[in-house]
Amino acid sequence: MKFRGYTELSKQEALKALDWMPRERDKGFMAGRMVGGAVNRTYTRVDGDRFQISRTAGMGSAVCSGRVSEANGVAVIDLLVTFGLVSAGFWLLLAMGLFFGATAYYVYGDLYMAVVALGLSVTSLIWYWFARWDARYLMSAVSERLGGVEWTRVSS
Repeated sequence: MKFRGYTELSKQEALKALDWMPRERDKGFMAGRMVGGAVNRTYTRVDGDRFQISRTAGMGSAVCSGRVSEANGVAVIDLLVTFGLVSAGFWLLLAMGLFFGATAYYVYGDLYMAVVALGLSVTSLIWYWFARWDARYLMSAVSERLGGVEWTRVSS
C-alpha cells in the first residue's frame, strides 16, 4: 500500500526527526524480534532521503519504507507499507477459504477436520489482524514524529 503525507517541516527537518527515532541495536538475529515483541517501539534506518521503519528490526509483519522530498518548502513523505513475503490480504483470503472448508467438512460429517480447519481459519485471521495493526502502529509512529501527518492513499 502506498501513502503520501505532507508536513510543515522542511526536508532536512523531517529527515532529522526520523533519524531521531529508535535505532536497531544488538547483533543477535532474534534481538530485534524479542525486544519488538515485548514493547511497542520502532527500528529505523535513514539513508540519504530514504528511510525504513519496522517494529521488530526488519523482521516484523509490516515494514514501512519511505522517501522524503520537498515541494514548495514543505516535506512530502511517500510511504510504502509492505508485509514481508506474504501480504496481509493473503491471510484474510486463507482464513475465508479455511472457514468454507470447515463448513464443508461439518456438512459432510467430519467433525474433527471441521474443527482443525476452523482453528486454522482463526489463526489466519489473527495473523491478518496483527499485520494490519502493525502497519497502523508504524504509520502513526511516523506521523507522530513528524508532527501529525495525515496519510492519503495513492494508487500504484
